[in-house]
Parts: sequence; structure tokens; C-alpha cells
Amino acid sequence: MAPRQDSSGTAGLLEDLAAEAGLDLGTVTFAPAERTEDEAVQSVRRGEADVTFGLESVARTCALPFVPLIEERFDLLVDRKAWFEPPMQALFAFCRSEAFRQRATSLGGYDVSGFGEVVWNA
Repeated sequence: MAPRQDSSGTAGLLEDLAAEAGLDLGTVTFAPAERTEDEAVQSVRRGEADVTFGLESVARTCALPFVPLIEERFDLLVDRKAWFEPPMQALFAFCRSEAFRQRATSLGGYDVSGFGEVVWNA
């Protein structure tokens, strides 16, 4: 397995998922730690590792198979006043466009169907 550096969120995710599954990470053979997701995926592409954690879109760029393990949300925190400003509205309009949706679909692994939905308003 091509791991990420100890301080990365990916390393923490691996530890959490292994603990949940009862997997002793001491029994896993690790390649040298990589600093970025792209580097970890490249180590798999070069045959230096069999697996790594990564995004479907990155795996696709290397023509590697992908098995989803988790779904991760990405929320954007926006100041209430900024929400109504023209630059923010331009960003939202672009992200709701068909071109944006098509590009996200072509990359793989991204669901933009709820873009712009308010999930918390305080």
C-alpha cells in the first residue's frame, strides 16, 4: 500500500477504517509514504504499490481501477453578506451551469447535484 504522510487526513482515515474493520496495520506492507494524492496514485501506476487511497478522478487519469470506500462532503462556508455579492453569485451561476456539470461528470466521482443548497444558516 502507498500511504500518505502521517499528518495527512488520508493517514487518519486509514487508521480509522482499519480500526473499524479490525485490521492490524502492522500486517500491511507499506511502500514509502507519499506527500500528495497524485504521488500515491503514481506509485500504484508504476507498480511500486498495489493500492492507495485516492479520488476516482485521479485514478481515472492513470487508467486505474477504483473502488469507493467512503463518500466525502465538501461544504463552503460563506458569510451571509458575501452570499449576495455579484462575485459569489457569478461563482454559483457558473457552478450550476451545464458545462460545469458535464465537466464534473467527466472527471468521475463528483456529485454536484446539491450545489448551492444551504445546509446551515445561523
